[in-house]
Amino acid sequence: MKSYQSSVLRPFGSLIWGTLATSLVLGTAWVYCVLLPFGNRGRWRPEFLTQALVSPLFLALAGIILLIGVPLVVTAFGNSRGRYRVGPTDLEITSGWLFQNTRWIQLKDISDAELSQGPLMRLLGTTDLKLRLANCKSEAVLHGIRDARDLRVHLLDRRDSLKEVDARPAE
Repeated sequence: MKSYQSSVLRPFGSLIWGTLATSLVLGTAWVYCVLLPFGNRGRWRPEFLTQALVSPLFLALAGIILLIGVPLVVTAFGNSRGRYRVGPTDLEITSGWLFQNTRWIQLKDISDAELSQGPLMRLLGTTDLKLRLANCKSEAVLHGIRDARDLRVHLLDRRDSLKEVDARPAE
């Protein structure tokens, strides 16, 4: 059984959402540290910004967020990649981090395989492989494959050999 994995750089969405959430929490903590002196003294002064950056409360919150938030974002980013395993008669597609989804596709059900590559994907050397399925009129997309042309040829050759075996008359 041959295994393929999506490129590490594919799921930009999880990295962007994780960075946005971490930045939002860190920004909220920083604003709180700026507004705390403002509320106590009644007048805002420009040095409050520098005081907020070095305040123990902000540094403690930033340290906690960086120690917990960054590893969570990196783990989510790394584990949300797709994993693909080609078996003798089927293709197993696993994706997700918190909620893992596994889908099995019979190779003989593949009607067409299309390669898709945008400018950033060309730069990174990755390709999306879209598989059209004959029986259920649906599609499966394998994202960020590094050797997608070889995988496409392998899947279509294996599909053809399985169809030939099914077409042989029983002895």
